[in-house]
Amino acid sequence: MKFRHIKEYYRSHSIGPILRQIDKHYGLGRIEEILSGRWINPFATLWLNFRCFPAEQAWKLPVWVFGCPKFTNLSGTMKIARGHVKSGMIRFNAGRIGAPERIAGDTELYLCGDILFHGSCTICSASKISVMTDARLSFGNKTIICEQVNVGCFGSITLEDEVRITHRSQIFDSNYHYIADLGTGLIPDYISSVRIGRGCWICNSSSIGPGTVLPPFTIVGSHSIVGRDYSSIIPENSLIGGAPAKLLRSGIRRVNNLEIIAAAQEYYRDHSGAPYPIPADVTADDISAYEGYKD
Repeated sequence: MKFRHIKEYYRSHSIGPILRQIDKHYGLGRIEEILSGRWINPFATLWLNFRCFPAEQAWKLPVWVFGCPKFTNLSGTMKIARGHVKSGMIRFNAGRIGAPERIAGDTELYLCGDILFHGSCTICSASKISVMTDARLSFGNKTIICEQVNVGCFGSITLEDEVRITHRSQIFDSNYHYIADLGTGLIPDYISSVRIGRGCWICNSSSIGPGTVLPPFTIVGSHSIVGRDYSSIIPENSLIGGAPAKLLRSGIRRVNNLEIIAAAQEYYRDHSGAPYPIPADVTADDISAYEGYKD
């Protein structure tokens, strides 16, 4: 299917665009991308794996570390909790091509608690991951933490499969400080667990606060403030946004399937104004599937 789209592209374009595509993927353009990207750091890779993972997993080097991240404390643990352990299944401090994600700076890791990985995961550059003593941070399969994301885990933060946290967002399960309620004379706990459901997409510059629960395939609009349990308020496949975030629309889902994206792009080359019709045999799971997806 993927190769069919490639053949159709070359058949429908003149020699100029074809040469530019070859340059982009296989020529000097591709070399320029490689040279400008982040290179794997072998010393940091060995250090993080053998410092934090159990020995039976560490020797397989499940984490590849790129650039020069800052390890401020690695007294906690990491573990592959589900699936086969593969070298490079987790990419730490990874750089990517394409605006607006390409941001300079290295990721900082403060790990005194536990981090569990339930499959592949990408943690990009210029972020900060803090896991405090006795706290647990869990990453689902195919989870992506984009650039300049701040994660502060004091108790429990769970990101289920295929969650994406985009640039300049933050996730905390703590308000960091006790706040006294003068009316009731009580001081509530400042830590409350966070759970982000499968396939959720947190758009840029959003804040996810303590007590947040999001049902699967929720889209959080840019610059939103989220801090409550939405599981009984909104259905799956919803868009929420605002400060505080509220339901804006339901019945929508982010398209991750590269074949569907390619088909839509080809459609819009010849059609303007008329939206791309989803084929009748394409299901919601087909739309969200990471088929052929690469970070």
